[in-house]
Amino acid sequence: MTDLRTTFPAENAIPVPRRIDDAAGRAVWAAERAAGFSAVRQPVENARERIAAALDDLARLRDDDSALFLLVSADASVLAPFTVYRTAAPLSRDELAGFLSTADTVLPPTGLITSSEGLGDGFSSSLLHAHGEGQYATRRWAFFGRGHDVLAILGPVVPLGLAQTEQLAERMLEEAVVEGFEPDADPGLLDALMAATARDGDTWPVPNPG
Repeated sequence: MTDLRTTFPAENAIPVPRRIDDAAGRAVWAAERAAGFSAVRQPVENARERIAAALDDLARLRDDDSALFLLVSADASVLAPFTVYRTAAPLSRDELAGFLSTADTVLPPTGLITSSEGLGDGFSSSLLHAHGEGQYATRRWAFFGRGHDVLAILGPVVPLGLAQTEQLAERMLEEAVVEGFEPDADPGLLDALMAATARDGDTWPVPNPG
């Protein structure tokens, strides 16, 4: 998706600008990008190799319909893919529900109404997924527009790593602009999504002292 514009700190995010099908060329690009990135950081041991391996995977999987970044925590101990794309048409209610919560989640999603200057009001959900004997986390965003929606996914990432990368993803979305996208969020839909993800204990009634 070449029509996405956003800002990001070069020390915490590496864009994957294109798909690279040639394995040898992809490995060279990933190694060079990881080496340049690590040269200006104080990363944990083996960070360069881990970053190169992650970039190799993402360059193999990238498609032309999305913008793709590798987000890197302060010490490079956590790496997380971050994907943003625009849908061809607005999602149906069923499609939206399937995006914001998946069948492999361990717990109900944690929902949040969010906002972006360029994308308008949207909804975000944090998910904990089962994977074999382990677990991983994702965070998902949906922004609603006229004729299109903009969706974003952070992860998969180890559950504790979500907190180390999600603020960067939030800042990137807050400043994101997608050419031709006109925000058109329905407040009723946002309220319904928030109600659907509310859990007992999320709010605590405060008794009136009078």
